[in-house]
Amino acid sequence: MHKHNEHPHHQGHALLRLLNDMYSAPGQYVSLLCTNTGKHFWDTNLAELFTARHGEAEITDTAALLKQIKPEYSGKVQRLLSPASTVHNKPVSIELKNGLQFTVRSFRYQEGDTLFLIFVWGKTKWASNYDAGQLAHYPMSSELYEELLEVSLAGFWDWNMATNYEYLSPRFKAMFGYEDHEMENHPSSWQKLIYPEDAEQVFAEFDKHVKSKGEYPFSVQARYHHRNGETIHILCSGRVTVWGEDGSPLRAVGTHVDITEQVRIKKALEEAQIEYRNLIKYSSDIVVVTNEQGHIDWVSDNVEEQLGYTPDMVRQHTFFLNYLHPDDQKRVLAEVTSFVRRNAEEGGYTARLMTRSGAARWYEVFLHFFYNDEGQLEQVYNYCKDIHKAKIASDALVAQKEEYANLIEYSADIVVIYDSQFRISWVSNNIEHRFGYKPEEVIGQYHSAFIPPQQEQEIVILFQQWIKDRVETAEYTGSFRLKSGEMRWFDVYLRFFYDDLGQPTKVINYCKDIHEQRNAQQEREALNQLKAEFVSMASHQFRTPMAVFAANLEMLQGMEQAEDPLVKRILNRMATESDRMIKLVDDVLLVSKMDTKGETTDPELVDLIPFVEKLIQQLKPGFGERHIQLDTALEYVTVKADPTQLEHILKNLIENAIKYSPGAADPVIAIWDTPSGEVQATVTDFGMGIPEQNLEGLFQQFYRGDNVKNIVGTGLGLYVVKRFAELNDIRVEVRSKLKQGTVFTLTFKPV
Repeated sequence: MHKHNEHPHHQGHALLRLLNDMYSAPGQYVSLLCTNTGKHFWDTNLAELFTARHGEAEITDTAALLKQIKPEYSGKVQRLLSPASTVHNKPVSIELKNGLQFTVRSFRYQEGDTLFLIFVWGKTKWASNYDAGQLAHYPMSSELYEELLEVSLAGFWDWNMATNYEYLSPRFKAMFGYEDHEMENHPSSWQKLIYPEDAEQVFAEFDKHVKSKGEYPFSVQARYHHRNGETIHILCSGRVTVWGEDGSPLRAVGTHVDITEQVRIKKALEEAQIEYRNLIKYSSDIVVVTNEQGHIDWVSDNVEEQLGYTPDMVRQHTFFLNYLHPDDQKRVLAEVTSFVRRNAEEGGYTARLMTRSGAARWYEVFLHFFYNDEGQLEQVYNYCKDIHKAKIASDALVAQKEEYANLIEYSADIVVIYDSQFRISWVSNNIEHRFGYKPEEVIGQYHSAFIPPQQEQEIVILFQQWIKDRVETAEYTGSFRLKSGEMRWFDVYLRFFYDDLGQPTKVINYCKDIHEQRNAQQEREALNQLKAEFVSMASHQFRTPMAVFAANLEMLQGMEQAEDPLVKRILNRMATESDRMIKLVDDVLLVSKMDTKGETTDPELVDLIPFVEKLIQQLKPGFGERHIQLDTALEYVTVKADPTQLEHILKNLIENAIKYSPGAADPVIAIWDTPSGEVQATVTDFGMGIPEQNLEGLFQQFYRGDNVKNIVGTGLGLYVVKRFAELNDIRVEVRSKLKQGTVFTLTFKPV
């Protein structure tokens, strides 16, 4: 018995029974449309909902169905019922004349030569009717599938993802050479048969389907191992049909179809066309074969090289007219239609094709038309020749004069042309707006007529040097005298033209007014200078009283009354704040000096190890009970740096290591040399660390980490460290983890 040749009427009833069992949730119904016969198959309850009046005839075709739909939804329904519709698996909302509203999803299903469209009608949301607990106990009834397998060559699977039980139909197992009892109903039974190099794609496609909540269709072709050792090609398709309230997939169904024969036939066809395609492959023209409706049947591989689309992309977006520039589409359609009406065998047109990046390229397209015996168009061969460069060059020549005229006329720049004697031979009209002169007032004047005397000699020397070197372009900044007598600053860009002897024939000047910008820049510079001087002055003024305050505070701390616990605590707090203020003033003075006068460096060779040892001893009294450990295997290593600035860098890093690691292990300074000759020194603490989001701004002025707001600091120390490191060509880097510690690394270039 050939089950796959059963009559579509019986196929429809068998499939409907199965689907009614699968989609039997309250408020959800199923119907089928057999596209071969136009026959509708209806769930009984759904048919009753559609009946507007008692005794109305059964809905058996599209016309009867449309009578029950409100007119404004008829277009949606007709598209939904069309086998060519691309709106599958997406919800479509419609309303009946009796007021009922449905959300409809459609699915394709092929049984042998019969194509069914499956419609799931829901009065509520698609998956909200399923209960995850009930789903886990859904009966995986093989009898239900046997009815469907009576009319299908496909192998079916139904995967309960809650229990990981997967029903595999007998036909499914036979596809791989196994009897029903020889293959376990489990996903791994068939997944292990996939070729390893294809398995990753199969799983990735299913993951895309799940992540898209079913919007991305799951359909993938892969190679499998047959029991007899042969390779078979399988098309695996399916979808998740039930989702949990948390959006997790709970149940998936689908089919495996053996397409080995189709793959073999396709391969044979491809081999038969190798010679023809090779001819096209090495052609510079793009070859496109379109059908009578203008849809692309085939395209040559060089479309990717020239337009950026792969052949697969082109075949997916098949209407060739869509690849033309929108402004060319109407014209080209009219021209091609004219050829076809005359039954022309050949034709052609020129148009722009759009590249994948969105650019347009000019092509000359030659057409070869093929007609059937009745004179109706069957195919068109389009040979597309790239003429972009030639077309652009041609159009550029035509548009060049107009373009230059518009640029000059409407530009904010003043354009001046000098002759070989450097007299003005032409000037743009906007000179009156900028200089106050009418064009005719300056024609014939020498270029130096508008330059102030103090700049004239300098600019003349520049011109002489440029001409001597035969430069083609140059630029300078100068002030020019307006008709009112006012001086105004301009940036001048020049283009020189020479004769065969190297003498200038003309010079084109483009003069850009920068007067306002220059004045604004000068004002900003003066303001910054004033600000820096004020900061420096104020800091110096603070320094003297603070020094007096600190000296008197030290005297108070030595007095007998200072032994009183309350007085002692107050004096100690005052001493801490005094030190903080002095440190802040010192840092501000140093930064102010850098910003106003700049900072120079006086590098010399420094023996780094004794230098660090001496610095540790100097700082030791301020460590309290803490210590700094020096870790190095070197006896002697030399770096080049300014000793004063290097001391400032190391002192800041050491003091920070002590300050930001209270109660932790003592900080460590390590020194070593690298194979490339560089010397590296690290200062490591095991304290509170720096938040990751603060690392980027760590070396900015007044910047402090989020977790050290309660610890005394100015936010200037690391800024100065960075500036001094750059002056001495020292690379400074930082690594840190919260509550684990921080490492600052200094890298010195080889001496």
